[in-house]
Amino acid sequence: MSCETSCKPYVTNCFTVTYYDDREPYIQYVSSTQGPDTGGNSIDIGIANFPLVTMKNLIVQVAGKNQSTDNWLVLRSVIEVTEVRVFPEPYDLGSNAQQIVPVLFLPVINPLKAVRLNYTYIASPQQLKSVSVTSGPSTGCQTVRVEIGYFRYPAAIESCIGVPSQCLTVQFGSTILSDAPAATTCDQLAGTVSISRLSSRLSCVVNIITPATVPGEVVVVMKATGCGTSCEQSRFSFFQEDTSVLGMVNPIPTQGSAQSASLYEDIYLVNFPWETYSALNANVRGSLTLPVSIAAGPIKVDNQVTRIRIKLPAYPALERVLVFINVTSGALVKSVTFDYTFFDGFAFRVLSMSPEGVPVSTSVFGRTFAYKTEVTFLIANCPQGITPGQLNVT
Repeated sequence: MSCETSCKPYVTNCFTVTYYDDREPYIQYVSSTQGPDTGGNSIDIGIANFPLVTMKNLIVQVAGKNQSTDNWLVLRSVIEVTEVRVFPEPYDLGSNAQQIVPVLFLPVINPLKAVRLNYTYIASPQQLKSVSVTSGPSTGCQTVRVEIGYFRYPAAIESCIGVPSQCLTVQFGSTILSDAPAATTCDQLAGTVSISRLSSRLSCVVNIITPATVPGEVVVVMKATGCGTSCEQSRFSFFQEDTSVLGMVNPIPTQGSAQSASLYEDIYLVNFPWETYSALNANVRGSLTLPVSIAAGPIKVDNQVTRIRIKLPAYPALERVLVFINVTSGALVKSVTFDYTFFDGFAFRVLSMSPEGVPVSTSVFGRTFAYKTEVTFLIANCPQGITPGQLNVT
């Protein structure tokens, strides 16, 4: 019977009321309905009108599989709302780009009050997220921290941390790295790998201690253990530096006053031959050659860097020169050089300008306006007492 038929002739307007059970549970909110197929993320679910539950009387199913309590927890369960946090397990998508699976929350005390939602697993290719350093001494013992996103662990993460080779194979050039021992010395750690306790399903953090190899570039390949040639790999290039070659690292001085007879500069050297070092000297070579005094050093900054302090002489010409640092090592003399410019320390000289460039005009609604930009100069040896009228800028 229709509304019009049942209401006539008592009223001229009527409406239908539909009653529903407002005590039925429903999903009030979900923090996310999708995530990577590797798992490792978390989703928070709020369920209204749900029976009061604990970890002991709630069943959580994902894709029809009961989840271990390691993969979910009850945040709170009160009359107003029950909040559950779920940590999705890895899911094999095969060749699919994504797949929707049901997530069921089943209260043991009243199974008829179960609720469900749909969750989408998305294929997430393994990716190299970061590499702390990409070069080191060819003698090895360089620590390299690598982060791999969406790594496919073939075993539980806890066992991977204890025995990395169960889960991860790292090939450094032609060398397969072994598990790092509980040691601290270089000869025991070189050529080993460990998995950090900071690792998760979303990110595998790997610590590599490089082995000794011949100098040159090597390729580092990382993949899940036992996955064959078709599995996903992460790789990067690492340069093994020749430790027999003396080198310099920044900061490297570039210029100084020609009139100064006591200009001190700090020089930072790598691959300093401490075991065979016997003498150290320096000189400046330009239109003429002058000796450079060694004011201090050599001093070890760390295991790789050595600092020396040189005292440059006053130089009679304003020109670019080469500064030579010479280290006698056994029967060999190892040298490094760097460019250095001597300028007139008493001359009027612009040290810096800010900004260094601006447009001359701009257009607003078709009208052209000229810029009047303030430019700041830092000037050396500017005459004292100078007035704006005495300074000409062109």
